[in-house]
Amino acid sequence: VDESIRKNYLAKRPEQGQSFKVLDYEVMSMRQTEANKTAEVQVRFTWHQLPSNVVQKILFKQTWVYGKSRKWWYLRQEEVKNKPKTNTDPVF
Repeated sequence: VDESIRKNYLAKRPEQGQSFKVLDYEVMSMRQTEANKTAEVQVRFTWHQLPSNVVQKILFKQTWVYGKSRKWWYLRQEEVKNKPKTNTDPVF
């Protein structure tokens, strides 16, 4: 990812990485579209909110595009496919 894009992303989310911990991620599916210029990817993250030990999973649908130089893929869009449980939801 381009350095300026990365810095801008992190500047908008300074506290985000301190409130939860990602334990694992898994690419569930990937499909290239539009003559291999974009890719639709589904990624499942396993995580827990700090300081809780309740492990949760969340599935994201991401759209990736080739950069102009065609050397790098860039994340263009991301949406949550399933909402994580809240503290008031039953565990089982």
